[in-house]
Amino acid sequence: MSINVNFRVVGMYFGSANSVTETVTVEVDDNPTVAQIMTEVARKTATGGVPGVSQFSFSPLTPAPGEDLNSITVNYTDPPKRGLPPGNYFLGTDLAGNPQEIWQYYIFNKGFEQVNRNNNFIPFSDPPEQPIEDGYTVIWRRVSILTGPSQSRFVDSRSKKAAAHFQG
Repeated sequence: MSINVNFRVVGMYFGSANSVTETVTVEVDDNPTVAQIMTEVARKTATGGVPGVSQFSFSPLTPAPGEDLNSITVNYTDPPKRGLPPGNYFLGTDLAGNPQEIWQYYIFNKGFEQVNRNNNFIPFSDPPEQPIEDGYTVIWRRVSILTGPSQSRFVDSRSKKAAAHFQG
């Protein structure tokens, strides 16, 4: 049996309501992983099924169990949204800096209530904590996570100015 799942990537305009891509919906087998959904999105895009987009890809393409997302690339043949040029849009993971840039996925039911609470704890290659059902939506977002205090003089200087403003 198969189900239909909606898919979006925040910050890349992929599948957004105000984007050339609108909602991207794919048909997948029951109980898919997020990686399996993304493979179907890539297949649909490669065969011309996503207007204004010639490529959707991600890394790793064939993740091992426990392996998580590193990057997403979308090649827009039409402007992804008003005011932006067509072209190749890429977002990747950066674990070397502070903050670290990582990917988190969110799963929403038909009523658009979030059903996963794991965010980045269950890799996209593994089954999610609750099965993805027909009509659900998967949304990816790249987020910044601080691994310690910010060491920049600029950040320190701005925070002191802001504190002084609120105290005075």
